[in-house]
Amino acid sequence: MNLIFGKLKIGQKFILSFLAIGVIPATIIGLVSLNQANQGMESLSFNSLEAVREIKKAQLDQYFKDRRSDMNVLVSVAGALKLQALEKLKAVREIKKAAVENYFHQTALQVQSFTESSTTKNALVEFRDNFNLIKFVNKLDDATVAKMRSDLSGFYHKDVSKYFTEKIGVDSTAAINQYLAVLDDEAVVAQYYYLLKNKAPMGSKAKLNRGSDKSKYSKAHYKIHPGIRNFQEKFGYQDIIMIESRKNRVIYSVKKNIDYGTDLLKGPLAESPLAKIYQKALKAGRKESYLSSDFEIYYPSINSPQMFIAAPMRHYGGVIGVVVFQVNIEQINAVMSERVGLGETGETYLVGSDHKMRSDSSSGANRTVQASLSNAEDSRAESPAIDLALAGETGSGIITNYLNKPVLSAWVPLVIGGHKWALLAEIDVSEALSPVDEFGTAFYEHYAQQYGYPDLYLINSNGYVFFPCQRAVI
Repeated sequence: MNLIFGKLKIGQKFILSFLAIGVIPATIIGLVSLNQANQGMESLSFNSLEAVREIKKAQLDQYFKDRRSDMNVLVSVAGALKLQALEKLKAVREIKKAAVENYFHQTALQVQSFTESSTTKNALVEFRDNFNLIKFVNKLDDATVAKMRSDLSGFYHKDVSKYFTEKIGVDSTAAINQYLAVLDDEAVVAQYYYLLKNKAPMGSKAKLNRGSDKSKYSKAHYKIHPGIRNFQEKFGYQDIIMIESRKNRVIYSVKKNIDYGTDLLKGPLAESPLAKIYQKALKAGRKESYLSSDFEIYYPSINSPQMFIAAPMRHYGGVIGVVVFQVNIEQINAVMSERVGLGETGETYLVGSDHKMRSDSSSGANRTVQASLSNAEDSRAESPAIDLALAGETGSGIITNYLNKPVLSAWVPLVIGGHKWALLAEIDVSEALSPVDEFGTAFYEHYAQQYGYPDLYLINSNGYVFFPCQRAVI
């Protein structure tokens, strides 16, 4: 390099020197500038990324803040819907409670008024004094009564058996034979004239005003029966029964079922709920103006659940008989099955202290009073709300009902004729907490669609998922 530079002319050497003096600093400056530019670009890139990071962070924070806000809104809505539904259930509960209590109160007043009436007392005395003379007045010897018994047996095995089979679908032959075996002559004669000789079909025997015999009893029946029958039909009782206390016999019945004419202490119904309430009424003190049985299966009423309200008839200081009103369970079911304010899944129902139904439930055939009292074990109604009501507590809340489903429930105790019952008003949680709009879309489903959620779940404290919007199988 020095050899080459030495051979150059002086002018060339100056030019090269000047170039070196200019280029080298420029190069250095360029390199420095390039380095600074690179550093600036790096700094700018980092600053830009940091800005993006902060923006994304803020967006995520806002997103989850919005979701928390959504959750708070949904929790508030669910809470408000729960309170609203419970208030509605409590209102329904109190309405049904008042209706049931009023029904039994009015029934008690009617049976007392009916029993205390001088017309009724005179009727019972007239029936009593002439009932046991039917056989004598009609000059019925033992052979004739035996023929009547045979004919009545045929009537039972044909008409009564057919009626039972049509109504409850069971063969009653064995029960009929057992029943007839302890039916005494007085009952046979009475049923011969008022059931067998009665042309009306089973279930409609009340239409007959007078038996075909010549007794004063039938004459009295012709005079008295239409008025009592009209009373029974007007107020919807299943039956009205008169029992005289001398021989403990059913001397009058509007419906003329197979309990008519029977001896309640020695006859086929000695262990029946009718016989039990009759004996209680006979022993009742003066302060007990009426007594009530609970619902029990009663054979003469086609093995259906029956409830009896009885009042002793007092005359000249003594009890001459007992009047019994047979409650029509359909009137109670009519009160309890009214669904105003209960939506699609709501229901109100009654449960006895034995955890058997006292009104029909809409939840299935084995939840009727008939099925429940027929000793179907799976028809017992068990739930925390029922237990609380039977323990005398009134309350409301979310519970698991007797079908093992989460429901909003409002419960209250009832005491009917001395018997402890529970009254409950309930609705499925899914319906109560997720109302639908006019198009049938559930509130939470609409909310999920509006705010872009794939699904929303309502889960109770036990982990039960009772509302996924998409109705996925859980």
